[in-house]
Amino acid sequence: SERLDRYMANHCCMIEVSSGTATLCSVAKQYGLDGSIALDKTKKRGAKATIFVFDILDPKDKELLYHWLESDLLAWVHIAPVCGTCSRARQIRNGGPRPLRSDEFPMGLPDLLPGERQRVDLANSMYIESCALFQFCANRGILVTMENPSNSLFWLTEPFVELQHATTLYHSDSQMCMMGGTRPKWTRLVVNFSAIDELNVECDGSHRHQPCGKAKDSQGQEVYATSLEAEYPRRFCIALVQCIWRQLQRQGMTLMLDALFDVKDNKLFEMQT
Repeated sequence: SERLDRYMANHCCMIEVSSGTATLCSVAKQYGLDGSIALDKTKKRGAKATIFVFDILDPKDKELLYHWLESDLLAWVHIAPVCGTCSRARQIRNGGPRPLRSDEFPMGLPDLLPGERQRVDLANSMYIESCALFQFCANRGILVTMENPSNSLFWLTEPFVELQHATTLYHSDSQMCMMGGTRPKWTRLVVNFSAIDELNVECDGSHRHQPCGKAKDSQGQEVYATSLEAEYPRRFCIALVQCIWRQLQRQGMTLMLDALFDVKDNKLFEMQT
């Protein structure tokens, strides 16, 4: 923690919470936020940036995170609550895991088995902490983004509904096939600034999609296609980081001339132009 404190004291940065393979953190570093750090409970194989093991439910880790949030050089926090128990893919009758939540019971179905209830309760605790983190960042004037699938039941949970009532939120919905993905998955970003609507992008039908359902992973193992879409496509990360930089510029932050790549071949760039 002392090493990270010294590092963050000299670099403008973002913090990616529940970073997965840390692709977003890696892109943020390349685009000028060179002090960025990725936090997750485990280090993922093939990670694009160094991941620091972190558990938002651990009091010591949480205390350290909120210490970092006091830094004037922290420009942006990205939060990606784990959506496994909130996935609507569970509602598809294809032999996969059964639903654990519903629109009527977003905090957990009443007939859950003990193991299922434990898993849902753990996820709910993470949702409470994630929404509290969002609120804290918003109150401090830090840009904050939160991601989940557009149809995730997370958006119906009590912590998120309370967050909606406590602060002004904005959102975008993008289909990942337009952002470098292989399937037309809808992804939602909820943020504390209005310009996120730049990332509202719908499939234009100009390409083919990989099938949904079961598929083979890089090791040849049969998995559900939703698990293959968990990692952010690099193009999506580039678009999001650019959107963040433009918002920082609107707020008076100077952008280095060589901080952004030329992405004129990006369909999103063309649409924005």
